[in-house]
Amino acid sequence: AASAATWAAPAVAAEPAAMEAAALALPGLALAAILGLLLHRSFRTIERLRSELVARGQSAASRDGVLDTSPMGCIAWAGGDETSTRALGALLGLEHPPAFADLLAALSADDASALNAAVQGLRGRGEAFALNMTARDGMRHFRAVGRRVVEPLIVDSVWIEERSAEINAEMELAAARSRLRRALDSLPIPIWFRGPDLTIRDANAAFARALDLPTPDAAVRSGSELLSGTDQRALARRAAEEGAAIAGQVAQQAASGRHRHCSIGRRPPP
Repeated sequence: AASAATWAAPAVAAEPAAMEAAALALPGLALAAILGLLLHRSFRTIERLRSELVARGQSAASRDGVLDTSPMGCIAWAGGDETSTRALGALLGLEHPPAFADLLAALSADDASALNAAVQGLRGRGEAFALNMTARDGMRHFRAVGRRVVEPLIVDSVWIEERSAEINAEMELAAARSRLRRALDSLPIPIWFRGPDLTIRDANAAFARALDLPTPDAAVRSGSELLSGTDQRALARRAAEEGAAIAGQVAQQAASGRHRHCSIGRRPPP
């Protein structure tokens, strides 16, 4: 019995120690569980970020591929990233996609300043723009259009195309019109042109002088006819209908009251 008592005593004495060990183990288990949860969340965050980076890389590659298929040059900004196309480099005579600074350097000083201000407005406030620009050498002309796209990411892009042929043709046409205007104004004979409604749309300097008005524009705005007392539009309509010129001698009284005798010819439009 004594040995039994001796055996039982340590068991009774050991029970509080086991409970104490278990109590000490509980905070450790809780800490391990918390650390495991944090690690799990960290792994999930890392995986999500990795997936987003991959998706962005694929999106950028896809975007660049689409841009490079366009014959128009393009430079774009997404976030802090700047990208441009080989087509833009080709427009500027470069063998690589240019930076924005390269584009500005290829333009005349005034147009580079205007484009820089327009791009600042686009990137800062999303303001769209359209500009005609001339190269630094003055021989080539470009059209730039800036737009913002907000889905799925904010992308500001500037599309550029060369319009040298069209703009040079417009400049040549303007020069030809200027030469024709000087030639008409040098003639001492009044000449005027009617529109489809047979109202006077243009005239030369002699026409204005005949009406005692300072300029051809003033004469056209006045709506005055060179001859009074006759239906000038009816005669112009007759010339158009018959397809032949009509000439005659008429008397004309100017706004100042002076009288003139004129020989008038009306020719239908070609």
